[in-house]
Amino acid sequence: MLGPGQCSDNCAWACGLIAAIFFGSFGVPIKLSAKVSADPLVMQTYKVLSGFMTCWLIIPLGGEIKFTPLGIISGMFWIPGGMAGIYGIQNAGLAVSVGTWSSFIVITSFCWGILVFGEKLKSVPSTMCGMMLLIIGLVGMSTNSAPKEKIDEDLDVDLIEKQTKQHVDIRSSDKIELFNGRISTTRRKLGIAGAVVNGTWGSCKYVPMHYARGYTGADYLISFCTGSMFILLLVWIGRFLHNMSICGGNLKQATESMPSLHLRKLWLPGFSAGLLYSIANFCSLVTVDVLGQGVGYSFIQSSMMVSGFWSIYLGELQGQQVKGWLASSILAILGIAWISFEHQH
Repeated sequence: MLGPGQCSDNCAWACGLIAAIFFGSFGVPIKLSAKVSADPLVMQTYKVLSGFMTCWLIIPLGGEIKFTPLGIISGMFWIPGGMAGIYGIQNAGLAVSVGTWSSFIVITSFCWGILVFGEKLKSVPSTMCGMMLLIIGLVGMSTNSAPKEKIDEDLDVDLIEKQTKQHVDIRSSDKIELFNGRISTTRRKLGIAGAVVNGTWGSCKYVPMHYARGYTGADYLISFCTGSMFILLLVWIGRFLHNMSICGGNLKQATESMPSLHLRKLWLPGFSAGLLYSIANFCSLVTVDVLGQGVGYSFIQSSMMVSGFWSIYLGELQGQQVKGWLASSILAILGIAWISFEHQH
């Protein structure tokens, strides 16, 4: 199976590149299905099912059927993190979501590598400079992906006032009140917050693999997918029990209020997103196992460039936004490369 000794550094870099391409692309089917009001748990379900159904394909490649309970812990990180990431794509857009969680993944991975796994740095001050460059790029990406209001200068005053009122109405409908109205925010800000959760909590999904003795690289895939399936079932059960409590124990109402799978409309984009993610997940396990948590996982976060190109193609970014986002993403990528260079094997 692919792992230390079986996969060279060049092999690991190639796997990392494939993972970056597919991690940057799996959100496209989710974005295209945005017209269907799907719960993040539903989209995550399609991803997990795809991963579980395809993880057994490592057996013809020489893998073994073995399981470690650490896969369940990985699922505890990935399921809620993945749901938060999907919420981010649905509400903040593909480019800013992937860019945000990719940057936070780099920071989180290096914290694990330095503080827990004892990985060494060539220079702490130089690494901090790389971190600052990454943060500047992140802020720029977020700023340049914000929705812009457009009003034609040739319109008459009455039409301008009418359009302005429409923009205000749209912005008002986009606002969300939290904690009984004590906090007011927007769906976009909550989407970015979801991306941050995915980049911090969800990025820890590969950490348990470092403690799984006898499991190298893709050998951990079956444990990861099986453990994630178990956690997903628990989440669905928890969601149902929560609905039961809200409905006063009414079984019928609790069942009807569960999220719809929208099977006819979402099976294709759902499983497509899951398949893309599964391929990326397989390749990233190999990359992280061979190159390490700091370098390997950081390199994979170049997926933000892939998602950016997709966002330009899908029309999320237009005009000057494209130039600003590309410049900021290049800064973020340079920050990732800088930090990776400072990592000492």
